[in-house]
Amino acid sequence: LVSGSGAITSMALHPLGDNLIVGTTASRVEWFDLDLSGKAYKVIRNHANTVQDVDFHTRYPLLASASDDGQVHIFHGMVYNDFETNPLIVPVKILKGAHEITGHLGVQA
Repeated sequence: LVSGSGAITSMALHPLGDNLIVGTTASRVEWFDLDLSGKAYKVIRNHANTVQDVDFHTRYPLLASASDDGQVHIFHGMVYNDFETNPLIVPVKILKGAHEITGHLGVQA
């Protein structure tokens, strides 16, 4: 995998096994389609600080990213069974204000 934005801090494998998301120190979440390429399919730049954790929901087409900026971003991340359709990523909700930032560390798993 080629991450073009900082060191990788966390990663999660999609339940179907062919997609991977990583969080980076460059405040980004990168989505890799392992069947397509070793380079990021999509780069999400929604956080203001290091992304500490990323994860897919095991049952629903959802993914989340948690950052040192004190926010958790929830996305709809649909992966299709055919090889011709690219994954769909749609922002759903931003959870903020419920987590106190201490020692420059925000939300962690």
